[in-house]
Amino acid sequence: MQKVSVFDAVKFSLRIFFINKFFYIATALISAYYIFLSYSYKIVFDFFVRRFPRFGIIVDLLKDLPNKKVLETLKSDHVAAEAFAATIVQGLPRFIGILGLILIIYLLLWLIYEYIWLGIIKSSVDFYDQGSSSCSAFLISLFKFIRFVIASIIYLLFVFGMALICLTVVISVGIIFKSHNLTTILALILGPISLIFMIYFSLKFWFFPYFIVDKNAGIIGSLSQSFRLKGGPSKVFVLLVIGFFLRLISRFFVGILTENLIMPISSVITVIISFLYILSGAYLYRNLTSKG
Repeated sequence: MQKVSVFDAVKFSLRIFFINKFFYIATALISAYYIFLSYSYKIVFDFFVRRFPRFGIIVDLLKDLPNKKVLETLKSDHVAAEAFAATIVQGLPRFIGILGLILIIYLLLWLIYEYIWLGIIKSSVDFYDQGSSSCSAFLISLFKFIRFVIASIIYLLFVFGMALICLTVVISVGIIFKSHNLTTILALILGPISLIFMIYFSLKFWFFPYFIVDKNAGIIGSLSQSFRLKGGPSKVFVLLVIGFFLRLISRFFVGILTENLIMPISSVITVIISFLYILSGAYLYRNLTSKG
């Protein structure tokens, strides 16, 4: 049985990427959206500050609050402190409502971004199977996308769950026993353990989006099939190491550019490396599942 090679996967991703116009167009469009997404929070935030002056006033007050001079003034001047508190209390309901709306808008923009990448994953599997893909293949059904979002949440809970448990234990012990030495020892023991679990689960579940778009797997099914995939974690780890060094090299070259070019060039490089990850992942996914 032929051995599945990560380097063959990388060669496949480079070959497919550079010979297909699809990826050139997609790189330009996704990079533009990525740049927009990076600035979208500020754009939306500034819009609401201009549209609702009281919201802007509270934002400015909260920004000034950590300032030592402001804190000293509030402590010494009771009138100023009362005026500050009254302004916050009066505008707080609208402030929370607008802030919630901003977060919802930003979340929707991120969901669109994730939807695009899920379509790219589906297209990458098509490129491996057929050597080409179509626009219709890029479009993912809403039900598949919902499954992907829920599975992603479960994935994050698995990856960061152990870290949260370890952190809770360390904080609880510190509060109950009030021992700095015991807290430090626990942190030194549980910290590496939680890191190992984070890496382990992130590698084991890495292929779950491929199972959703290719096998129409369910939420738990996609995660469990990815978890049971033999040889997956070691291959993904090597792939991520290669990607890490590519990012380091790209950061060095981007760093010598002028400030105006850093954001667009780094966005394009990020998108290209993401494409290479996904295409390499499609190669590994198809070969590992055919072996299993």
